[in-house]
Amino acid sequence: MTLKRFLPKSLFGRVLMILIMPTVLIQLVVAYAFFDRHWDTVTRHISSTMAGEMAFFLQRFKKAAPDEVDDVLSDFVLATGNQVYFDDKNTFSKIEGSDEFPDLQQRLQVVIQEPFTVRKTQDGSTIEIRVMLPDRILRIETSVKRLESRTTIIFVIWMFVTSVLFLLIAVLFLRNQIRPIRRLAEAADNFGRGLDMPGFRPHGASEVKKAARAFMVMRERIKRQLRTRTDMLAGISHDLRTPLTRMKLELAMLPASEETRESIRELGDDVQQMEHMIEEYLNFARGEGREEAVRVSMRGLVEDVVSDYQRLDAKVTYESGKDATLDIRVSSLRRVVRGE
Repeated sequence: MTLKRFLPKSLFGRVLMILIMPTVLIQLVVAYAFFDRHWDTVTRHISSTMAGEMAFFLQRFKKAAPDEVDDVLSDFVLATGNQVYFDDKNTFSKIEGSDEFPDLQQRLQVVIQEPFTVRKTQDGSTIEIRVMLPDRILRIETSVKRLESRTTIIFVIWMFVTSVLFLLIAVLFLRNQIRPIRRLAEAADNFGRGLDMPGFRPHGASEVKKAARAFMVMRERIKRQLRTRTDMLAGISHDLRTPLTRMKLELAMLPASEETRESIRELGDDVQQMEHMIEEYLNFARGEGREEAVRVSMRGLVEDVVSDYQRLDAKVTYESGKDATLDIRVSSLRRVVRGE
């Protein structure tokens, strides 16, 4: 029950959630599985390559003759893009190392016998590898980017962009599918309030079209039933006018005496009330089918009715409030307000 409070209430929101949730879950699972394997594999290969370069350079450097050292250094710098420096032997300290780049340190421990340290410089863009040689410290600086895989970031960007693009396309299609349902709900609401939508046509998915056709058939049946009822009421009311007229004529021709005068007057009042009721039924039957609902201002309508009463010297007051605009049958509502 608590979960339902947070779920979308509209059909559009629920279908959208059905589209988004599997997409997000699939993306998360794929991303986790991909990064868990890809990141470790790529990092291990890059670390092995860099460690092999360092080991190869150290072997050549230690075996090179004094006049060949400069050539070995220049060849290494040109081939790898790394920078090589020499420091005083007393500046080496194991404490200066860090636990960063564990794969690289693990591979260096296998291929290099000399003590070494690996750390990232303060600017964070360079890796500093210091190797302790018998007479000095060899310091090799390389870019951090050499240990990072750019395909990871590219993969994340493409995954995010394509997911958002596909979701936007799905939302556009979904809005087109929801629109016929909203139109059907609007037509049903208008029909319930006595209005009509002449431009309503079944469209959309086959199920929505089927529901729209069923609504149109139901609407026609209700209209036909209302017309039948109205015609029957009008016919009965019209037929009753003949005997009522005959009764009024007979009452008018009855000789009046002291004993019958009061009874005749009361009977005449009853006949007059029945005639008034029948006239109202006929007015209802005539007006219901012809008058169309129009959008009018309720304040203006009430002011017109009040002014009509005031012209007849009736004591009517009116306090204006907020205006409201509604679709109504003006003549019918005027008769209701006037009590006609």
